Amino acid sequence: MSSAFDKRTKTSARATSTRFGPTSPPDIVWHNGGHNILTGDYKGVDDVIALFGRSAQEAGGTLKFELHDVLANDTHGIALVKATAERNGKTLDSNVVQVVHYNAEGQTTEAWFIPEDAAAVGRGGSY
Repeated sequence: MSSAFDKRTKTSARATSTRFGPTSPPDIVWHNGGHNILTGDYKGVDDVIALFGRSAQEAGGTLKFELHDVLANDTHGIALVKATAERNGKTLDSNVVQVVHYNAEGQTTEAWFIPEDAAAVGRGGSY
């Protein structure tokens, strides 16, 4: 499953509704950590897709994810990711941990996206 998680994580780093929606159960829950305008719990495919779109919009198309490593089994996955972006002359350069739960079909049912320094991201000092 780790290779599937690796592929899925790389894809979600470039997520669009056409890639994400069809492979997710309708009751997916996504927890976006931090202290910023995108922090919160998103429930359902439409909300999660909207989150991805808003993330890209807020970063003006500069949001990028670099996958560092993946640890996974049949029911859980953990990705170590570096996130970078620019907005209003400020830059984001943060390590992120993504934790994922899978159902029996290998679909993501719940995910947590947790920035290394949530306070820095939220106060706008780095982004």
